[in-house]
Amino acid sequence: RVLATSADRVRVRAPIEALFRSAEGGLKQSALKALIAMAGPENDALLAEVLGSPDENLVAIAISGLAESKNAGAVDQIRKILAHPTAGARHVLALLGYFHANPGVLKDQDVLAFVRIAQSATLALETRVGVVDALATLEPKLDSELRKALETLANSPDRKLHESALVLLARIGDKNAKRELVKEADDVVDKNPRWAEAYVRRADLYARIGDDDAAIKDYRDAITIGRDDPTLQPSTFVKLARALTRKGKLKDAADTLRHAPISLAELQALADDEEFAPLRNSKYGNDAFGLK
Repeated sequence: RVLATSADRVRVRAPIEALFRSAEGGLKQSALKALIAMAGPENDALLAEVLGSPDENLVAIAISGLAESKNAGAVDQIRKILAHPTAGARHVLALLGYFHANPGVLKDQDVLAFVRIAQSATLALETRVGVVDALATLEPKLDSELRKALETLANSPDRKLHESALVLLARIGDKNAKRELVKEADDVVDKNPRWAEAYVRRADLYARIGDDDAAIKDYRDAITIGRDDPTLQPSTFVKLARALTRKGKLKDAADTLRHAPISLAELQALADDEEFAPLRNSKYGNDAFGLK
């Protein structure tokens, strides 16, 4: 780990690669992590070798290392794994992590490859849902081929997979999917206009599909309606602050956190949350998170 940060990369690389080739187990894996962290064109042949290796642990480490180092130059090798009939499914979550770290290299063909994997009934249902949810945050472009593939998932008898597919469709511009998702939540609110949780659930849905304006309104309504409701969860205040932060309304987000019924320790812990980084780094940051 120390050598991987050395400024004299030329000097330290050769002995680390020699260690990688001679060692076993955890030491071999650590040497690989160090080599990937050092990056450089010297790694091209090594990466091609490792990513084509039958050793699943080494392949997983390589993919994760490439994601951590934001190595967009390895995308062709990553695509080979994604397209492989078994390796793609085996490493699908790590592959998604790579594209999250390098969103600029994501192409339509990559999105479809991930959706095809999510369609596989041999994959664990939790993993299939995770793939679709992760794609939603990448916000791919919607075209007829992707819509057709996602509609197959939306027709799944499993509620979670069905809902995740609709969320992805709605997030990338399918109005019918959004209408279908929101209708059920609207019905619950209409039947229970004085139940704060009904508004929270709809707000959560709006947040998932990227409609933060609607989410903010519902979270605020929930807090107002649930002022004397002991079942209103403190997390509602945090969710509202998150939505406000995503919209760039940092002063309002800070005010919301200051009034949140949570402990100082919980409030300060939120300062390390990546989603709150814009607020933490603003002039409202210290006050918002109770920091000195």
